[in-house]
Amino acid sequence: MTTHRQFVRKISNRVGLSVVDTQNNVSVFIDELLDCANNGGVRIGGLGKFYVNYSNPRLIKPPKSPTIILIKRKKVLKFIPHQKANNYVKSSKYNSKS
Repeated sequence: MTTHRQFVRKISNRVGLSVVDTQNNVSVFIDELLDCANNGGVRIGGLGKFYVNYSNPRLIKPPKSPTIILIKRKKVLKFIPHQKANNYVKSSKYNSKS
């Protein structure tokens, strides 16, 4: 898996910006992506759709406890990949972890 630092360096080399400028641009992009996802969702062509969904509250019973616990409703970030992104991943020669 690529780390954040490696990701920034790859972009920096590709677009010809300094690592610091690229880091700032990546940070702004991620912040805006999450803000838009939280405020109705964002669709990025060729990549997919990011949005916030809510999980339903539910009751659980832990195996080692006789008490039933209420898990509250919570926000969950969701991603639906674009067909182009799905096809790219499926056609990749690195389909397995071996």
